[in-house]
Amino acid sequence: MALSAQSVSFPSFSMPLLGGYLVRPPGEGPFPALVVIHEAFGLNDDIRSIARRFAGEGYIALAVDLFSGRSRVLCMARLFSGMMRHSLDHAGVRDLQDALTYLAQQPGVDTERLGAVGYCMGGSLAIAWSCADKGLKAIDLPPRGRRRRYGIAREELERCARAHPKLHPGKPRRP
Repeated sequence: MALSAQSVSFPSFSMPLLGGYLVRPPGEGPFPALVVIHEAFGLNDDIRSIARRFAGEGYIALAVDLFSGRSRVLCMARLFSGMMRHSLDHAGVRDLQDALTYLAQQPGVDTERLGAVGYCMGGSLAIAWSCADKGLKAIDLPPRGRRRRYGIAREELERCARAHPKLHPGKPRRP
């Protein structure tokens, strides 16, 4: 049986509809589920490929498009200013919470095993989100390049990991 992939949209905090790419493994589940958070390049073929690889490993994966129908530059400015002013309560985190709500409502999702994985900018958002949302059970920050810190000082990342055991900033398995 093949993977099932489709473009989706769902209501969000910052937009009437936010876009995404939902991929399901073969079978009926229940499956663990992940929100895949893109880097500054947005929801592109690389992020879609990563979502498909997670689905191939048995996860239902939702690659969210935080830039849906908007200027990437303006969205990034909004996200970074939100992270600087209200690091745990800004539109990016709220949109991710809406993505997780949508994902949890999908057939075959095991709502006790919900997580997120963030790449580069998405890693910073995953860290902030993990501190603000009890529904998120785990996050992972795959290394990209040389010791990337996701815009957060190493000491703060380690402190967040101690306070929130769901954070896994080490050497995660890549799909």
